[in-house]
Amino acid sequence: SVQRTLCWAQVEGAYRSCAMFFLLPFCSLVVAVGAASIDATDSNISVVGRHAIVSQGVAFDHPGVRFTLHVQNASWLNAVMSQVGFVPNSFVVYVDGRRMGLATFNTSGWADGAPVFVPLYSGLDDTPHEVVLLKSSEASFDNHGEVLPNFVTLLRFEGPDGMAAVAPAALGHVPRRRVEFLGDSIMAGYCNLCRLGRRLVDKVATQAANERPHQAAPSNWATSSFADAWPNLLCGALGAECHVAAWSGLGMVKNCCGGETIMPDIWFRSLATVGAADSSDPHGTEVSNLWNFRRWVPDAVVVNLGTNDHLDWRPELIPAFNSTYLSLLEAAAAAYGSGVSFFLTCGPMSDRYCSEVEWVAEEARKRGIKAHAFAQQPPSIQNSCCYHPGDGGHLALADITGAFIRERMGWPSEAEEAKAKAEAEVKAHQGGEVQ
Repeated sequence: SVQRTLCWAQVEGAYRSCAMFFLLPFCSLVVAVGAASIDATDSNISVVGRHAIVSQGVAFDHPGVRFTLHVQNASWLNAVMSQVGFVPNSFVVYVDGRRMGLATFNTSGWADGAPVFVPLYSGLDDTPHEVVLLKSSEASFDNHGEVLPNFVTLLRFEGPDGMAAVAPAALGHVPRRRVEFLGDSIMAGYCNLCRLGRRLVDKVATQAANERPHQAAPSNWATSSFADAWPNLLCGALGAECHVAAWSGLGMVKNCCGGETIMPDIWFRSLATVGAADSSDPHGTEVSNLWNFRRWVPDAVVVNLGTNDHLDWRPELIPAFNSTYLSLLEAAAAAYGSGVSFFLTCGPMSDRYCSEVEWVAEEARKRGIKAHAFAQQPPSIQNSCCYHPGDGGHLALADITGAFIRERMGWPSEAEEAKAKAEAEVKAHQGGEVQ
């Protein structure tokens, strides 16, 4: 049977799916039964981020996976989705560029593997609309070192009879840059919502804990948002497609808080939470889950790993850290080609591994790899959210990192791009008047 999300509630300014947050008294019915559908694998749907094509649709679990659909003759639109695993995931929906709440819906309360009917919008006209579905939570933070399958599958979109998808190229929506990110909680946006409505966050976390008392840390998906994390902000500023592999607590060779699966393991996977068939192997994965690096080649790769390795008080790890980091860069350069640039960052929570990062960058350059070391230490940042950067800190990180990447890549600055865009719009307007 299909579990149906039948209503919306507006709670402290954030539109949220009622069945997800158990706030039924505030709801009004807005769902309609679909007459037409668009499969998740439709060629007109842009999927950006690590994912796997499965029999039911498109499976994914990395933060920042983004589905973009341009649809016409669709006054309303729903998504049919499912989740395997018990750790909730949160999503943000954008309709014609407008963000629908702090977090539009989450998967708390979804039955394992069962299809769920989720309303995305209603009451629009039949002209083309852009709908973006963004996974705003990381893969599976709450397993405390044990990696278990915890992924979401998009099966299809449903709308009124006559609904049709429009190819992005026909509307001029084709990003010209590609950036990949590999990191930990700093990239995932861990706890970055701590200053944005503490009361609502506590309420949601309490509800999740009451329903799933076996979860030791149920609040991560409610207090964190990749949508507000600096990699996503930077991608927006660059107008870039971005792939993200980021998992709180994981390190280059040693994790902060347990578990043997490390980020270099995750980098090779399509689904981060799917490991090896042999449970005694924490580093491997199923052959069918290995990511095909030819599917998507970035212009730049940004890495920030080392905070969780704690090299300052585990100096015996430094040789392994250096060699593993360098091997990872060599593997990435071999997979992507010599034209890709690598940005190896450190900070802002700790600068104790910056010297190791600089050494790795220098050694990589000796091997013909375009590697740049960069310390992410904006002067105004405060690690005020669970010892992590808050919303203001992520804005600052996006600004300074974006400026550094633009300069090294030879990309125009934001001001130069804004000026060029304005001039193009004026020229187009003047051309229309002449006609």
